[in-house]
Amino acid sequence: METKELFIDLADRSEAILTVPAARPLWAGVVLAHGLANDMHHPLLAACAGVLGARGYSTLRFNFPYRRRGEDLPDPPEVLIGSLRQALEALGRHAPRPLKKLVVGGKSLGGRMAITAVSQGAIEASALVLLGYPLHPPGREEELRDGPLRAVEIPMLIFAGTRDPFCNLAVLERVLGETKAPWTLETVPGGDHSFVPPLGDDRTEGEIYRWIGERTARWLEDLFGKEKTD
Repeated sequence: METKELFIDLADRSEAILTVPAARPLWAGVVLAHGLANDMHHPLLAACAGVLGARGYSTLRFNFPYRRRGEDLPDPPEVLIGSLRQALEALGRHAPRPLKKLVVGGKSLGGRMAITAVSQGAIEASALVLLGYPLHPPGREEELRDGPLRAVEIPMLIFAGTRDPFCNLAVLERVLGETKAPWTLETVPGGDHSFVPPLGDDRTEGEIYRWIGERTARWLEDLFGKEKTD
């Protein structure tokens, strides 16, 4: 299935790219937010949007306002969450058909803001996709950012690299085992915080990113069922 991209200006003076299937769009849409030091053009988000769009899911990736301004220091959480809300509203307005299911998530900071917004009731979503959740600062595993993980009750798909200094897998698995929400954990062997493999690995970043997109699409199909999205 082919896809097409639409560039959208958000109301908060930020911007977004909507990837939609050229034919037979589904009833479910996805919003993906970027990480701290990157933007909506990051190859991981672009690959996921392309794969999801080809599988029928309208997928919007967007820039937080600070990135549109060309700054490195992120906006306050309430501004980031407000921008995420704007992105969800834009997806609803511009998707090629009305959406019954909304999925939200993103890379690192973007995923943390998405799950924080859901946990606070600031946005409503049917599921979460977390691409490298920053569970703790590097080397400081006692400073867990596990509150949102414990608070949400909607299904979560979490990708984690085995070399991610921001997410000790053993700690993540312990936290997930204590959560209320249904969850699926996918690990990327050798992947760092951006799922980049170590030198000498036979896999390319592009191959890993496409796999993440394909696994996300399969998870959504299993979660929602074809009868609910076709």
